[in-house]
Amino acid sequence: MVSQINYTSIDATYPIAGKDNDSQGFRDNFGYIKSGLEVAQGEITALQNTAAVTSQNNDFGNNQITGAVFRNNSDLYFDGGTISANTTVTYANGPYQKFVIGDGPLTLSLGFPSTSSQVYKMRIELVGIDTAYAVGFAGTGSTIVTNNISNPFYITSSTNPRIFDVWTTDAGTNIHIYQVNNDDGFYDNGAVSGSDTFSYTSGKYQSYTLEGTTALTVSGFPPTGNTGKIILEINSSVSSSSFTLAALNTAGTAGTIKYSPNFPTAVAQANMLMLEIWSHDGGNTVYAKSHGTFS
Repeated sequence: MVSQINYTSIDATYPIAGKDNDSQGFRDNFGYIKSGLEVAQGEITALQNTAAVTSQNNDFGNNQITGAVFRNNSDLYFDGGTISANTTVTYANGPYQKFVIGDGPLTLSLGFPSTSSQVYKMRIELVGIDTAYAVGFAGTGSTIVTNNISNPFYITSSTNPRIFDVWTTDAGTNIHIYQVNNDDGFYDNGAVSGSDTFSYTSGKYQSYTLEGTTALTVSGFPPTGNTGKIILEINSSVSSSSFTLAALNTAGTAGTIKYSPNFPTAVAQANMLMLEIWSHDGGNTVYAKSHGTFS
């Protein structure tokens, strides 16, 4: 911006020394000085109102910054705490936001600015309380476009968060969601004998070391309509350990186990057995498949 202060009209040689100077010259110079100060006041006020300063937050009003080199900068982190009901996740709170899912099912409504032809992107971290709760992404008038997740999905673990990139290029008309991390998690159920119950909420990859004949019960599957799958390693600390498998549904009553052909009932020492166990109806019907032994 070029300053509009007019200093050239001021006669810097007036008054002339040793001469009876006309007072009009004084009035003209003072008039030019006053006009210049008025222009300066307006320009300085405009700068104070619009210029970026280092002592406070700055709002650039959606104007472009070009040719900048950023060094040693960070993104704002927003901790949304524990939520137990439908919640609005707004872009205005910052590009990285975290929430603890304390109950469910619930919906996270995504809010973006209304300016089109700009990319608005935020990363959302979700953790649970070791209970499977359904979470869905939504937006007012929005189409949710997912890549590698179902919607809704389940948050279970308090230690293995699920992290999502969420963005739009059309002011939220289409919202794209991509999970950026692997949330499977690993849980070691330890050494057991007699009986033990393990839960889907402990992690999608689990292991056991059997110390003899053991009755295993699987529980904690997501409610009906959502698939919960566990990969289970079974080892034996003795020459051979036999086992049985039972299931509990979300109501806490017995489910039905359906086995693949030649499903094993024992594991030999030093021959780790790999099982895949899943349900899509809350544990009412549980499917069990063997991937064989690994020595």
